[in-house]
Amino acid sequence: MRTKKILLQSTAQRRNTPIRTLNFMCMNWLPRIFFFFLCSVSVPALNAAAGSDTLNRYNIHHKKNGFWVQYLDSVLNPVDSVNAFYYGYEKYDNGDQVFRFFAPWPNKLQGYRFSHEGQSPVKGVPVLLDGTFTWYYASGVNSNLVAEIQVFRNGRPVYFNTYHRTASDTVSFFNEILYFDRRYNGVDGTFYYEETSNEPGVTPGPIVTYSGYFRKGKHKWSMHGKKTPGLKKKYGISIIS
Repeated sequence: MRTKKILLQSTAQRRNTPIRTLNFMCMNWLPRIFFFFLCSVSVPALNAAAGSDTLNRYNIHHKKNGFWVQYLDSVLNPVDSVNAFYYGYEKYDNGDQVFRFFAPWPNKLQGYRFSHEGQSPVKGVPVLLDGTFTWYYASGVNSNLVAEIQVFRNGRPVYFNTYHRTASDTVSFFNEILYFDRRYNGVDGTFYYEETSNEPGVTPGPIVTYSGYFRKGKHKWSMHGKKTPGLKKKYGISIIS
């Protein structure tokens, strides 16, 4: 098995590197969405939503463990509670970061449009993160085309889809898809990851080039997947490291 590190970077960074994106929310892989803050909301209520009997706790070695609260602004950038519109949950496994929030890469675009299907909160009165959040390109040939989709339920991620487009082509040549509801052996914190490629005039549609699970190995949490066998060399845009 091969381990990959996914670092969601800016559009420019992504296109200038061999698509090695998605340092998304997890440990060495995924650091993407959160900071920490002790929540003032009742612990029982948060525990129920997070699906855990621990919240903002340390283990006996004083390492973060279980779920920790992170506050977010209106476009899901990590902030403090005073400037927050939402709050969600990060997950730790005895000091290892399984999932964390970080600024969504579309927020770094010079122009983008944002929409949210769900409750519209007020600044300083954060609500539990829930619903579908979508970023769109706001200019150029990609104007109004999707840049990223993030779906959350009860403060936790359900589905992410990142679209990689060039400045001159409306077709997403590469997608990174995370299915948080598809767990490895039912283990909480694990999820299924998939990369797809779409080359106009070459393939009839997106094809899966890499897939696997983000899960805990012998020593740490990381990606465990493989390239789709039989693909032509032209599809060598996988982020396998």
